Amino acid sequence: MSHQSNPRVLIVGAGSMGLVCGYILSEAKAEITFLVRPHRVKDLSPPRRLYCFNDHKLKTFQAYQVATDPEHMIDAQYDFILITLDTHALMNEVGTELVKVIGKAVCGSRTMVVIGSVSFDIRPWFLETSQIPSEQVANGMTLVHAYAPSVVKLPIHEGTDRKLLQEADQGYVDSLGAGFIISDSAPVVAEKFSALYNSSTLSSCAVYPAEKYLLFSASLFPVFPAYELLGWPDYDAIDPEGEIWRVCISAMKEIQRLSIMGVMGEGAAESTSGVGVIQQFSGMAKAMFPFPLVEFYKYHHGGKVVTQDRELMEICVSYGKAEGKQMSALRELLRRTQ
Repeated sequence: MSHQSNPRVLIVGAGSMGLVCGYILSEAKAEITFLVRPHRVKDLSPPRRLYCFNDHKLKTFQAYQVATDPEHMIDAQYDFILITLDTHALMNEVGTELVKVIGKAVCGSRTMVVIGSVSFDIRPWFLETSQIPSEQVANGMTLVHAYAPSVVKLPIHEGTDRKLLQEADQGYVDSLGAGFIISDSAPVVAEKFSALYNSSTLSSCAVYPAEKYLLFSASLFPVFPAYELLGWPDYDAIDPEGEIWRVCISAMKEIQRLSIMGVMGEGAAESTSGVGVIQQFSGMAKAMFPFPLVEFYKYHHGGKVVTQDRELMEICVSYGKAEGKQMSALRELLRRTQ
C-alpha cells in the first residue's frame, strides 16, 4: 500500500468508463495512471474534456499519467487497480496474460483490485488466473453512461449545449442514484474503494451484497437482444404483451432462477413483469434526459459490446444446462440475434 498522502490508482484501459472513473477519482485526490496499449497514447494527451449532461458544463481532466508496459505495475505500490476492459478483451489471450502480470504485481502486496468488466461470475476465473488472494479482489460496475462524441454521432436533444458537447472527448450522465456499485465479496476492498469514490463528492458508490450484485449485473441483459429485434424503439412504444417482449421476460426469469442467484433471484423472478421492465427502462431514459439513452444502447449494446453481451448470456445458458434447465427463452433470443 502506498505511504503517500494521496491514494494511487492504476486504471487498466482508457475508454469511456476509464476516463470518467479516472476523472471522478482524481477529484477524490487520487493519483491516476492509465495503462493502455502504445497506439492509444496519442489519444490521451492531457487535458481530456468531459461534457456532463447533468449540469451541461465541460469538465477538465488533466491530472493523470499514462503507462504502456504492464510490467510497470510491478513494485509500483498502487492502492487500487481498476480494470475497465470489457470481458471479451479481458479473457482473450492478451487479456489473460495481462491478468497474470496483475497477479504478479499484486500478490504479496496490499494493492486492491476492482474488476470493472461487466460479466457473469468472472471473479473465480480472475482469482484462479491471477493467483491473487480473494480478499483483495472485488467486482465493480459503473452506472455512469458515457460515449465519445467524436467517435459516435448520437442525437442531440433539446437542453444539450451542442457547442460544449462537440468540444468534449466524452459526454457522460450520472443520474441513476449510485454512479458505481461494488460487490461486498471482498469487504475491505468494497469499503475502501467506495470511501475513496464517495470522497469525490461528484458521484456515489454503493456496496451491494454479492448475490444482489450478480443478479443486478446479469438479469437485465436479455433486454438488449430483444430491444434490437424490436428495432430500438422508445421504451413507451414497446408492447408488453408482444411476442418478442414475452420471450425477453421469460429469459430474464430463467437467469434469475439460476441457483447461483439464490433466494433473491427467486424473488426477483416472481416480481419481474413485462410492464415493470418497460417502466424501469423508461424511467431511466427520463431521468437521464437529454442524454440519448435509446440511441446510446443501440450503439453500445447493439454494436460496441455485443460480443461481451452474447458471451455473458451464453455463460448463463451453460449454468442453466448444468442444473438441468432448458434456458429455452434465452437460447431463442440468442438464436434470433446471431
